[in-house]
Amino acid sequence: MPDDFVSSQKFDVDGDGKDELIFSVCTDGGIGRPYTIHIIRDNKIIFSLISLNGKNIIPTKNKNGFYAIWIDEKTDYFDKNGWRGYCCALGHKKTRFVYEKGKFVPVYEQDVVYLDVNTDKK
Repeated sequence: MPDDFVSSQKFDVDGDGKDELIFSVCTDGGIGRPYTIHIIRDNKIIFSLISLNGKNIIPTKNKNGFYAIWIDEKTDYFDKNGWRGYCCALGHKKTRFVYEKGKFVPVYEQDVVYLDVNTDKK
């Protein structure tokens, strides 16, 4: 992985009081930098997410599950007048997962849209 960017963090995602390893690998891409994010417990991958915008998995306050921040390329997060790229999208999705019966289950999802203000005076 000489050209890849690797990062990790630890926090409890299944409510057992023990931290899991959140391991992210960013591969150099042509139109963006795709990230693969894994949650690892006891040396086994228990959840994976591919994110095209380099966002991440965020812990919850109650330590049951996590929030996944990602870009859905089928939505309207890109500039109507041209390509902005994944790095500069106009929003993202935020999905809440909880740990239930041995697996992570999505319980809700929201669109987070940024306001792009043009301050150019003509």
